[in-house]
Amino acid sequence: MKILRRTVIKLSLGVTAAGAIAGLGWRYSRRGLLPLSERERGVLSVLVDFLVPADDASPGAVELGVDRAILDSVDDDRRLRGRIRHGLNRLDEISERQLGNSFDNLARIQQSQMIQLIADAPRGTVEQAFFRRLHKLTLNLYYSHPQSWISLGYSGPPQPLGFMDYADPPAIEIDDVS
Repeated sequence: MKILRRTVIKLSLGVTAAGAIAGLGWRYSRRGLLPLSERERGVLSVLVDFLVPADDASPGAVELGVDRAILDSVDDDRRLRGRIRHGLNRLDEISERQLGNSFDNLARIQQSQMIQLIADAPRGTVEQAFFRRLHKLTLNLYYSHPQSWISLGYSGPPQPLGFMDYADPPAIEIDDVS
């Protein structure tokens, strides 16, 4: 059987193109250009639920949609998406190394242990940066939601109505101090 030069060129170009496309997919995934997978989105929701769980007095972060708000931010911000993905990958690596399974396949108590491990990670590590970023995002979004204020006894800001008696003199008179 005679192999034509044209056939060899076509095959080599096909293999090269396939390799380049696969390499670009990995590269774009690492840089955060690809959206988070359903699995990554699920793990992020689990983490948010651990950070601010529901109790008798107040709803949890997931109940208030904080996880969805973070995911919306991640969808809009390529840089944040890359950082979150990198942190989720590190969480999986640590989970597999420590407990022999990916984070989403662990029991809830084991997930709690892994979250505590990344929360206590040394300063300057990927895990520590990921945890701090996610923790800050979660708390900011949670406490900016009016339903979270109820358990704090905070009725909300005076705006948009403002202080309705701003034109009246102060109710308490101040004596002249001599």
